[in-house]
Amino acid sequence: MELEDFKIKVLPLKNRLFRIAGRLLNNYEDAEDALQEIMLKIWEKRNDIDKYQNIEAFAVTVTKNYCIDLLRAKKTTNFEINEEVIEIQADNPEKGYEKSELFELLKKGMSELPDVSKLTLQLREIEGYSIDEIAKILGTSLGNVRVILSRARNQLRNILVKKYKFNYEKYY
Repeated sequence: MELEDFKIKVLPLKNRLFRIAGRLLNNYEDAEDALQEIMLKIWEKRNDIDKYQNIEAFAVTVTKNYCIDLLRAKKTTNFEINEEVIEIQADNPEKGYEKSELFELLKKGMSELPDVSKLTLQLREIEGYSIDEIAKILGTSLGNVRVILSRARNQLRNILVKKYKFNYEKYY
C-alpha cells in the first residue's frame, strides 16, 4: 500500500479509532498518543493490509489490542462515555436537561459493567458496528457477541432501574 492509498483507506478512520481509544483509555491525552502509535502500527503493516477483507475492522482490532495492552500495563480498566461520543442536542432547555440527565445515568451505569460488555456496547450502540464486525474485532463468534450484547443490555437496564431508580416511561 502506497501513501496515497493509506490516506484514502486508513486516515478517514482516525476519528472513529480516536473515539474507541478514548473510550477504552478514558483519557483524552492518552487517546491522542495511542492514536499516533496505532497509525504507526497500521502504517508498518501497510503491505499486509490488502490481505484483510475489511480494513476498518483490522484498524479497530489494532486499536482495541493496543489500548488493552496499555490498560494491562497500567493495571486499570476505567471506561466512561464521553460527551463527544454521544451528542446531547435538544429543541428546548427542558429536553436538553432530560438528555443530559439520561447521559449521566448511562455513564454511571456503563462504568459498572464488565469490560467486555462495555466494549461490545460501545462498538454496537455508539460506534454502530454490525454484529459480524464486532465478532471479527473481538475474535469471537456471532452468537457470543449476541449473548454479550443481550447480557450487557440487561445488566445496564438492571443497574439503571435498581441502583439509580431509572424510569423508562419518562423517556419513551
